[in-house]
Amino acid sequence: MFNYFFKLVLSKHQILALCSPIEVINILNMIGMADILKITIPSLIVFLTAYYLLKKFFDGIITLKEIKRASKKSKQSLPLKLQAYERLALYCERIKISNLSLRLNSSDDNAIAMANAMLISIQMEYEHNLAQQIYVSDKLWQIVNLAKIQTIAIITEAKERCNNYDSSDKLMSECEKLLLEFKKDPMDSAISAIKEEVSVMLN
Repeated sequence: MFNYFFKLVLSKHQILALCSPIEVINILNMIGMADILKITIPSLIVFLTAYYLLKKFFDGIITLKEIKRASKKSKQSLPLKLQAYERLALYCERIKISNLSLRLNSSDDNAIAMANAMLISIQMEYEHNLAQQIYVSDKLWQIVNLAKIQTIAIITEAKERCNNYDSSDKLMSECEKLLLEFKKDPMDSAISAIKEEVSVMLN
């Protein structure tokens, strides 16, 4: 025990002089490992720190690039979106009952023929504008679809109140009566929703 303590307080060279060959080899191995650790651990810490900082830096660059890319994409798609809203608003205007009447009314048509022509026109306009749903919100598309369904229901109900001998004027009169049950023409409500969504998007 005394010899062990005595060895501890001696210098490295004194220890080697007092130890057996096997002890010398073991001590040299320990000293070598300690020296390696003294060099390796600080280097490893520096490497990990540098790696972390570089990773944060490049992650920041990637995020910035993604933001710029998204912004550029948004600017590029804005004209397409606005065009879709314009077309959707035009679609709503075209299938309003009053506008359908002006566009399709003929003195030769009776109420039933007029109603059928209006319903066919609505369906054709709808199919022509189906692609606009890609650029607008799901909620807005649902509002527009609901307005179309309500318009079809009004025309269908008005048609049932007429017969083959009634004129197209009779059909329009019945449509006007049914529209009075709504506070606003369904298609006008849809147009208001379109304007509101465009306002939110631009601001």
